[in-house]
Amino acid sequence: MNEKAQEQIKRDARTKRILLAIIIVLAAALAFTLGTRFADSKGGADGGSSSAAAGDSGASGGSSAQAASGGSGDVSSSEVIARVDGVDVTEGFVAGVNLLMEFLQTGTFSDAYTDDEKLIQENNVLVTYVVPNQVIRAHLESTGVLPLSEEQQAEISTNLEQLTSDADAMDQLAQHGIGEQEAVYYLESNTLWNMYVEEVAAAEPVTDADIQAYYEENPDYFVTPASMTASHILISDTEHTAEKRAVIEEVLAKAQAGEDFAALAQEYSEDTGTASSGGDLGTFTTGQMVQEFEDACLALSPGEISGIVETEYGYHIIKLVDKTDASTQPLEDASESIKYYIEQERATAALDALVAAAKVEYLGLTVPDTGVPPVSEEELATARG
Repeated sequence: MNEKAQEQIKRDARTKRILLAIIIVLAAALAFTLGTRFADSKGGADGGSSSAAAGDSGASGGSSAQAASGGSGDVSSSEVIARVDGVDVTEGFVAGVNLLMEFLQTGTFSDAYTDDEKLIQENNVLVTYVVPNQVIRAHLESTGVLPLSEEQQAEISTNLEQLTSDADAMDQLAQHGIGEQEAVYYLESNTLWNMYVEEVAAAEPVTDADIQAYYEENPDYFVTPASMTASHILISDTEHTAEKRAVIEEVLAKAQAGEDFAALAQEYSEDTGTASSGGDLGTFTTGQMVQEFEDACLALSPGEISGIVETEYGYHIIKLVDKTDASTQPLEDASESIKYYIEQERATAALDALVAAAKVEYLGLTVPDTGVPPVSEEELATARG
């Protein structure tokens, strides 16, 4: 799939949000069973969570999930702000999840957020991440797929060694109360999500007809646009005056006479971003440049120099370095990617149905008056019941 398809997939059906949510929230389960700061407000976990794999972000039967120290909000707070099928979720837990998500997304922690921005982030995490993932964990426990097999646990241990080998990153995480337990959780959560996807896929297998239909309905996803590598000389003139045209004609004559194009660009080009590098524009694809410029590049062969090209920016001379024609990925080459996407999409839809069927109470969903809701109005209305 091309970049356009990949970006669309990121936006579709909350698939990527849910995947990241699983990576983040199931950490609470593992940390809880390993005796970290994911504490039970009643003093202990339910006796049914006997393994790390079967642990929960909050023990069943009314217990509370407590977040690891170091969140962007009040990670020490034991205030219950939501209840999912009898499992309490504390403010501290959500704050800790929000912090961990921030690090997974950016590789760092920011102190630039205001209190209102933190609250918006944490409410977003609560509604769109914590609640769905509490529901999926309960579902996986109810189907009897946990605990994980010895083989799965061994694979997690192997990957853990690789994940924690970056001492600097681990030190940064530790300063915010995030350690090896959360790293194990990150790895375990991928396994749990894959198990859930496999369950949904087994119930509704992706057929060749499904793949064919998706390919035909989304043709643009499988087209790699033409790409060009070029340099240019620009004489800026939005009015396209005769005086400036005389300048570009003089430069064109020198280029056509064989003078070094890069040296001419350094001397004459008024594109401050590229003149010093000999007019080098790098590689770009169709649709990225103004139409007149793109058309001129497409008409050239590598090594050729254009005539004078007029755009809204002024007069250009273009030297084409390289060009790759547009291409379409054949169905047989795209089929595995399409199958993967459909399976992820269906699993996400199934998870949405599980969330809708769950008993969810929001006890502390408070959004500051910033004009920026943490989730869509529809989601927020549904969450508030």
